[in-house]
Amino acid sequence: MELKKLEAHIIDSVQEAHAKLGFDCAPMTQNYTLSTLNGILGTKMTNSEMNSCLEGFCEELSQKIGLVNLSSKGDVFCITLSPEARKYVRDNTKISDFLAEFISAVGARQPVDSILGIFRKYSDRAHIEQVENDEFDYLAYFEDGIPDEYYYCLTVEGPMVSYHRFRREDYMAFGF
Repeated sequence: MELKKLEAHIIDSVQEAHAKLGFDCAPMTQNYTLSTLNGILGTKMTNSEMNSCLEGFCEELSQKIGLVNLSSKGDVFCITLSPEARKYVRDNTKISDFLAEFISAVGARQPVDSILGIFRKYSDRAHIEQVENDEFDYLAYFEDGIPDEYYYCLTVEGPMVSYHRFRREDYMAFGF
């Protein structure tokens, strides 16, 4: 079971939120479907099995970073980090240079070509394609997963670029 991958995903999400919005003293909740969790963990658990697994995971993670709570409804699991846990992430982990630069460029309303150039700056294995669908305009990711494994869906709206970031498996499940 890949519990370290789940921990890394949670920390990545907190780092992204801090970079985009700054740090605040509010709890932060991450929602995961059963299929996403099974994908991250490399398992095929039922709701009940996943709930038991995550209860232990949250208990262990709480001892490491601060209070982490679990709730669920149907096949959606909510992992909530306390302000202390978010502070731990802020003070004890470092956001990747790529993600920090990318978020800064999006926030500064840089043109899409400049933003896509950041992918090329960090890897000669950056995959960038303009797409034709009603959801977004560009797909960008690193073919070898370095510096990160996420798929970025960028939408250009006038002078602004917005994005959504997905795990590869979740992106593929959307069937764009």
